[in-house]
Amino acid sequence: MGSTVSTFPPVTVSQGLLLGIAVIALFGLQVFVTGLTAKKLCVFDVGYARALWASVVVNASSIPCQWLVLQISGFAQIVPILLAVAVPVVIYKLVFTCTLKQAVLIWVVVLTVGALAGVALVLGALWTGSWLDVKFNLPMAHVAHWGRPT
Repeated sequence: MGSTVSTFPPVTVSQGLLLGIAVIALFGLQVFVTGLTAKKLCVFDVGYARALWASVVVNASSIPCQWLVLQISGFAQIVPILLAVAVPVVIYKLVFTCTLKQAVLIWVVVLTVGALAGVALVLGALWTGSWLDVKFNLPMAHVAHWGRPT
């Protein structure tokens, strides 16, 4: 039998903790960008409380959508993409009572800023975690081994 070892390096404890902080920071950024974009678009009756609710509902709705796609086989490749676009846009439209154009623009801005910030935060967490391990001579206790030899 061959070995099933992945080429991904293991994640250390400090990297895992920093990645958890990065996920929480990304959610906060999503709420801020959602509210700010809605305010800049002059959406009626907007606030950060509504942005928080919109962000919670958008993130929570991704789980049933993924489950639906996995349960019903035979979906064309375009269906998951349409769900990924349509569900957040509809939620933004309903929460902010805005036009479809404004809801699409909010979604595009939140997605773009979130993707760029997400890459920066994840890379920063991985680099900083490695630096902390070396600087303070921490034992390389691994949170996850991505594969074990068989």
